[in-house]
Amino acid sequence: LINPEFLGAVFRTYSAVRTGRESCSDDSDENRARLAHSLRQLLLQLASIAMGPIFADENERGAYAGFLLDGCLNEMESILNEDQQRRQQLQQQQQEDDFILSDHTSAEVVDLVTILSRLTTNFKVKTLSRLQQPAFPRYLTALATMGKWLLESSLAECQRLEGDVECMEWVHW
Repeated sequence: LINPEFLGAVFRTYSAVRTGRESCSDDSDENRARLAHSLRQLLLQLASIAMGPIFADENERGAYAGFLLDGCLNEMESILNEDQQRRQQLQQQQQEDDFILSDHTSAEVVDLVTILSRLTTNFKVKTLSRLQQPAFPRYLTALATMGKWLLESSLAECQRLEGDVECMEWVHW
């Protein structure tokens, strides 16, 4: 389970499923979204492996955390870049008000943030801060970017609904 080739294969499979560009029916899109969610849940479970005899030493444990962190950050950056590109395209078409984050993208973001949270909880800042550069600074930058992205997405949704927060989806006040 802690083999880098296995973890790399899981991330590559997830990325391929997530970014499938072929034209599919809605049913295929739903199946792909379900499979992507299942792969994210697998990654979340793998992020829970943090202690025990499965690791030969603290260096192996740190390398495992670093590999999971890198893979998760790569996917997060990919999602945020895709989101930014979609917003720019809509802005050029003067349809930015019509942009709503898809349910699938929202689920991806929530799952990836959960994985990052699990890594932080299980491996602690002490271990994560010792990872080879630029892993930890990249992690901190991703957290800041994610916070800003969530705030901007919520603000855009609130503006789109002209302040009627009761109509906002996925928001619990």
